[in-house]
Amino acid sequence: MPGIPTYSFENVDYFGCPLKQVEPWCATYLSLYSHYKNGILWRGGGLADQPYQYIRIMECIESELHKIDEATRPRTYTGTPGAGGARADRKAWGM
Repeated sequence: MPGIPTYSFENVDYFGCPLKQVEPWCATYLSLYSHYKNGILWRGGGLADQPYQYIRIMECIESELHKIDEATRPRTYTGTPGAGGARADRKAWGM
């Protein structure tokens, strides 16, 4: 719908494709990331045969995606009831 932001980043509303906000060289690396995750590297050979910059950028993308995943993952209580006494259990379970 016209006038409705497509997405918001750092309290700024953006319209249209998010990729338009990315520098062309960054967009190229972002498009290569899915291939990297599937084991298809930029150059022939193994990991040691890849340019240092390429590997670092893929690691940075992976790290940022991990941060997003952690920030959006629902939090669940994984403690053992009874381990900290009844008072700790009530607090942990929100009682």
